Amino acid sequence: MPAFHLLWTMDPNLLPFVFVLSLVVFCHEMGHFLVGRWCGVKVDAFSLGFGPEIAHYIDRHGTRWRLAALPLGGYVRFHGDANAASEPNFDANAAMPDSDGGAQPFSRRRFGSGRP
Repeated sequence: MPAFHLLWTMDPNLLPFVFVLSLVVFCHEMGHFLVGRWCGVKVDAFSLGFGPEIAHYIDRHGTRWRLAALPLGGYVRFHGDANAASEPNFDANAAMPDSDGGAQPFSRRRFGSGRP
């Protein structure tokens, strides 16, 4: 509670700004998540925020939903992405029945991986 009071006394507009920014980031990343799932691609992680993890939940599909300490962004990690630049991890992809996680070339373009 003292941390929120300290933030509020620093600038009363800071908490509403962080809330609205988090809402926008959540909607943006949810778009990536939904299109990826719609195209049949496994989602490894959905994160709201960066940095140390505050809380997490693993759903029945194996997706790790995480809330992180710095609410200034977020990400969706699809199965087979080796790093934050969405470069393919060929070892993980080779272990899957379909080497692209079930996504067809047109579908990949919809959720951000524009490989042909």
